[in-house]
Amino acid sequence: MSKGENEINPDVAPDQQEKQKGKKELCIDDIEEPIMDWKMYFYPANVTKIMHKKTLIFSLIAGIYYLVQFLYCCAAVNFYSDASRLAPCYNLVD
Repeated sequence: MSKGENEINPDVAPDQQEKQKGKKELCIDDIEEPIMDWKMYFYPANVTKIMHKKTLIFSLIAGIYYLVQFLYCCAAVNFYSDASRLAPCYNLVD
């Protein structure tokens, strides 16, 4: 059963029905959002929207980023604490 022009919607107030007769339903393709630079997505208002709408994806990306940074820190500490750091540099000048 399809909705006709004269069909009454019981969920809408009578004064709102007149306004809705001429309106068509919007789909995702009708809404145009401007494409922003990547910096705009890191502003607090935008990050909050992204975090709340896509919590799982955002937390996975943030978790992977944190893990990579942690591994870099461990690697830096490991290389710095190596015994060869105290060795003199003989071949600096040719």
